[in-house]
Amino acid sequence: VRTEEAKIRRQRCIDFVSFRKELGHHSTGNHQVHPLNHLDDILAEVVISQEIALDKLELGDYDGAMSSFMAIVTKCEDGTYAFSDERIQDQLTGTIMHNIAVIHMQLGIFDITPQLWDEACMTRRDSNPELGIFQHSVATSLNEMGMGLCATRDLEKAVRAFADVIYVRQEIHGTNNAPLAQAINNIGVVHFAMESIDKSLEAFDEALQVYRLTMLAENEGDTSNDESNTVDGSGPQTLLLGIATTLTNVAYVRATQGVYAEAREALGEAIEIQEAVLEPDSPRIQMGLALLEKIPTFEDVTGVNTCTAPPDAFDPFNSFEV
Repeated sequence: VRTEEAKIRRQRCIDFVSFRKELGHHSTGNHQVHPLNHLDDILAEVVISQEIALDKLELGDYDGAMSSFMAIVTKCEDGTYAFSDERIQDQLTGTIMHNIAVIHMQLGIFDITPQLWDEACMTRRDSNPELGIFQHSVATSLNEMGMGLCATRDLEKAVRAFADVIYVRQEIHGTNNAPLAQAINNIGVVHFAMESIDKSLEAFDEALQVYRLTMLAENEGDTSNDESNTVDGSGPQTLLLGIATTLTNVAYVRATQGVYAEAREALGEAIEIQEAVLEPDSPRIQMGLALLEKIPTFEDVTGVNTCTAPPDAFDPFNSFEV
């Protein structure tokens, strides 16, 4: 039954993407009933619609959430929302396409998500021609695209997606910031899945260095990264949890290599960090403790020669956007 439901949902998304192409970007339909011309009115309705969609998601009503998100995009492109500035329409449409892709990732329908991320990235890029791809929103969608590509085992494309994120983040925020460290961590996960162990560990080491230099700069009162911290919600807790995630990845790789002492050391440090900033019953802490217990006989659990992404390995941004 679940397989059939997944097929139906996947086909629904394919039909929706095809409908967008047939409708034509920025086209005007003849069936609008109550067109909205004032931006404040449009945004007010969109905010309510998004809140309804996210509420439905919390209740597990993925189909209802999809309907709400799809309705927003349709109104953007059939003329119901009469935007005076097409860039605002692109920005809004890109955000909704991003959210639709996130829903499909949560449902495990990964094969359609690269096309959705392409739609989101291109539309967001077009929302500000002066900046082009060098926008936080574009990098966010590229990051999610990389995770989707990794899930479908399209690893070469996943590496390129995360490499693009790193390039964009460096151009936007410089060399020491949490979003850059997150992207470097993520590319390390893909290298591990490709059995490129040395490249994986190099990426994790680089990510840890960027995280720690960012924390050092913040502690010394360097405000050069304040804008990026505001945009991405970074702060001491975000940086610490990022370090913990990457240390867990290092532990996972070392354990698969049979280097148990280093694995336990890295994972122990990760758990200490998590215990300092999270609630005691946090799933992340429990997952780390469970992994720590398995390390001495790790090869019996996972297989030394099996390279898969560690649990909770990726460092995502806030997936859904409003």
